[in-house]
Amino acid sequence: MLYQESIDSFLRETDSETRFKKFSEVDDELVNINSARSTLLSLKSDVSKKKQELVDTKNKLSSEINRQKDNKDYVHSINIIIKDVNEYLDEIKIDEVIAPFTKNEHFHLSARLKEAENIIKNRVKENDEKLSKIEVNLSQLKLGASIYYKYKECINERSLILDKIKFYDEVGALKESFNTLEKELLLNQDVILSLRELNKNAHEYFTYKLKLDSTLKEIEELKLKLKMNDALIKSLNDSLNEKIIFHQKVCENIDQLGKEQANLYFVFNTIKDKSTSLDGVEKELANMEIEIKKNKGQKDVADICLSSLEKLTLFDFKWLPEFFIIHEDNKNELSDIYAKYCYVYKSKVEIDGKIKSINKELESINQQQTDISFLIDKASSIVISTKQSHCPLCERDNETYDELISRINNNSMLSDIEKKKNASKSSLMEELEQLSMKLDRFNVEFIEKKKSISNGLKDEISSLENLINESSQKKSTLVESKNIFISEINKFNSSVMFMSKYDYSKHLISKVQCERDREHSISKEIEDIKESIKSRVNQIELNKKIIDLENERFKLVVHLSKYSDFIKSNQLSEGVNKDDFISFVMLKTDKLNDSQKGLKDRIGKIVIKINKLESENKDSQFKGVSKEKMNALLVDLEDKMSLLSKENQWFISVADSFDNEDNSVVYTKVKDSLELQVTGINVKNRTLSDCLAKFSSIESISSKIVDYSDTSLLEKELYSISSKVSKLSEVIVELDSDIRKLGNEIKLRVDSFFNTELINKIYSSIDPHPEYKKIVFTCTSDDNPRLLISAQSEKNDKLMSPTLSFSSAQINVLALSIFLARALSSKDDEGNPVDCILIDDPVQSIDAINTLGLIDTLRMLSIMFNKQIIVTTHDENFHELLKKKMPSDLFSSKFLRLSSFGKVSSDA
Repeated sequence: MLYQESIDSFLRETDSETRFKKFSEVDDELVNINSARSTLLSLKSDVSKKKQELVDTKNKLSSEINRQKDNKDYVHSINIIIKDVNEYLDEIKIDEVIAPFTKNEHFHLSARLKEAENIIKNRVKENDEKLSKIEVNLSQLKLGASIYYKYKECINERSLILDKIKFYDEVGALKESFNTLEKELLLNQDVILSLRELNKNAHEYFTYKLKLDSTLKEIEELKLKLKMNDALIKSLNDSLNEKIIFHQKVCENIDQLGKEQANLYFVFNTIKDKSTSLDGVEKELANMEIEIKKNKGQKDVADICLSSLEKLTLFDFKWLPEFFIIHEDNKNELSDIYAKYCYVYKSKVEIDGKIKSINKELESINQQQTDISFLIDKASSIVISTKQSHCPLCERDNETYDELISRINNNSMLSDIEKKKNASKSSLMEELEQLSMKLDRFNVEFIEKKKSISNGLKDEISSLENLINESSQKKSTLVESKNIFISEINKFNSSVMFMSKYDYSKHLISKVQCERDREHSISKEIEDIKESIKSRVNQIELNKKIIDLENERFKLVVHLSKYSDFIKSNQLSEGVNKDDFISFVMLKTDKLNDSQKGLKDRIGKIVIKINKLESENKDSQFKGVSKEKMNALLVDLEDKMSLLSKENQWFISVADSFDNEDNSVVYTKVKDSLELQVTGINVKNRTLSDCLAKFSSIESISSKIVDYSDTSLLEKELYSISSKVSKLSEVIVELDSDIRKLGNEIKLRVDSFFNTELINKIYSSIDPHPEYKKIVFTCTSDDNPRLLISAQSEKNDKLMSPTLSFSSAQINVLALSIFLARALSSKDDEGNPVDCILIDDPVQSIDAINTLGLIDTLRMLSIMFNKQIIVTTHDENFHELLKKKMPSDLFSSKFLRLSSFGKVSSDA
């Protein structure tokens, strides 16, 4: 911040935060410090927000834990009630309340309670219905006892009927067994007769069996021989067929080779013709490639010319490329336009130079006129104040004071020269405008000509593109023809195995001779195979002999079928000998004889049992009654019993529980049992009513503990959050300490940067404000640092903002004071004082009343601090005052004047 403009911008900034940011830019370390402090403040804000969020969460968790502890007591009470209630519920069970207990669990519990309540109410209802029935039964107890006695009589009668029916069933079963045993006895007798016949004809059976085995063996031998002959004949036939097929192929090959020999001259003549045509196509294709390449080259040149022409401007025409090919007439026309343009442009440059020269002369005249006006004003004030007739400027005497005043007022100064120069300038400006119009016309003419040439080039490019496309199409056709010729030539060459005509002809002759030798050899082999087939045994005779043997075998099998069935049914080996067979038959006959004796004994026992049963039932009250009538009596009796039990089931079910009791005792016991049931039902109803009351208690308490959860997880989370809050508090304390240290460092740097004492001395020496004569710099270290600049009143120490209350001139004085104080205390990079201060036009925005004070201050600073002060100004009056206040003969001062652009001269 060593420039007036920077300090002025810094001072006029109304936002103190922005002012601090601008100030911090002068010191890289301060920028880093402020950046670090801002980062720490941002970090602190984030940490504080996080801490507050955690604290809020912690408070919520604490409240939730306390609430859940209260809910835990309720849960314990509910679970005790649920255990009591579940003892009376068989169909369903109510689950105990566990954490977490959400709205869904509460809804589920309510639904379960409602279901259990309905079950209990249904039980109460059922018990009430039972109670009503029991009371009705008590009132009808005597009637029930009477019906029960009748029911018991029916039971006794039914028992007698069932015994009689059982007798009929047992006798019937014994008679059926008797008939079955008699049938089995007769069947065994038939089997014994059959076995005796088998034993008698055993010798004949084994004779037939030996003959059958011999026949089967002979049949197998004949079949094997027939099969072997068939296989051999089949093999010879297959070989014959293969030889015949091979012979046909060899003959076909001989025919094919003959055709190839006949076609040999045609193939080689065709190859020669195709090769000649291919050479012609390749030559034509090469010429086409050259033509396409030539046209593409011309098109590329035309494209480059067109691109260059589109970018070409009239000013760049003299750098036209060498390859730029256009018609000579077009090039001459463009050259003529360019020559005219250059001539007019040169004239325009000359006139511009003349106008600039006149402008400089006019500026000099205006400056001189200003200086003369200043001198005339000063002289007029002196003349008016002194009333003298002597001119203080030209030292000329006038007769009277009025004559001098008249001459001063009628002075034309340099106005005549200025008028002539302006007239000359106007003439040149008109001429310059005409030249500009000519240049514009030349530009338009150049663009139109360029457009005409571009169109010609585009037509030429289009024509070349058409030629290239036509040539490309012809080339594609030629390439396709070339490929066809190559394919056909390769095909013919492949057919002759890429041999010469002589070699291929020799190859065919050799191949034909080889095939004929093979054909002769195969024909001989075919004749040999045919002779072998004829020499084989005649198959028909073998087949006839096999058929005769099969017929004989069938007759033997028919004779042996009875014995075969016996062997199979008794699971004997088919190779059993005669002695074993006879022994087996004799053994089986003996067993059947023994079985016959057993059957006769069993029949005798059954007859005894039947006689015994009939003797036992000869005194029955149902003697002579058939089984069908007994069944009918049983059905009628059971209908009667069903009717009695249906009307008196309650009494029967109770009475039947007392075994073998007298009728006199049954009545009393049934009555006591019913009264005991009434007492039990009343007790159950009271218990069920208590259950319903407990259901209401469960529902009421459970509604209070919705969202109940396990506090262990919440307590762990609370402990974790408390630890995090503690750590964040420690971090915030450390951040506050670092932020405070950085803020103090910023304040120290601000105080060391602004030399407030020197600024106030300079500011008070210029004395721009009548009351606020002291400047105060204050740097706050809030979250966003601010740099406050205040003016302090000498009367009451009141502070106000110069930016808002000072005039522009007073602010400029303050800015100049800050600049001078900074400049006086500045050092270079090596730590040496900077002894030169440059000030640009300090009075441009300073009131005239403060100008003398500024000059005195500059003079005082130069002497006190031994500094070289360089001041530039456009104000002639300020320049003259400096010369008077700081004359060169008394001070080491030097005054320079800008005589012309880039030239200065000494102004003594």
